[in-house]
Amino acid sequence: MSPITGKWRIETVSINMRISICGVTVYPGDLVAADEMGVCFVPHEAAGKVLARAQAIATDERARLAEINGGAPIAELAPRKPLVS
Repeated sequence: MSPITGKWRIETVSINMRISICGVTVYPGDLVAADEMGVCFVPHEAAGKVLARAQAIATDERARLAEINGGAPIAELAPRKPLVS
């Protein structure tokens, strides 16, 4: 959210065209995720792979949390192979 409206300051130049944002080329159909920490562009053809990786990370995090809640020492969880390199 922005406290300042874009009305009268933003102009639509094109729709469904390739654009460049801060040196990153973004194509129609690419996934764009943004929050207060930044912006991430995922090429359309990589979206399935990115989703699968994100789901694997979430599954691993849930398993680790369950182990921690079950009393497992953090040191026993650390040796796992990281899912993200």
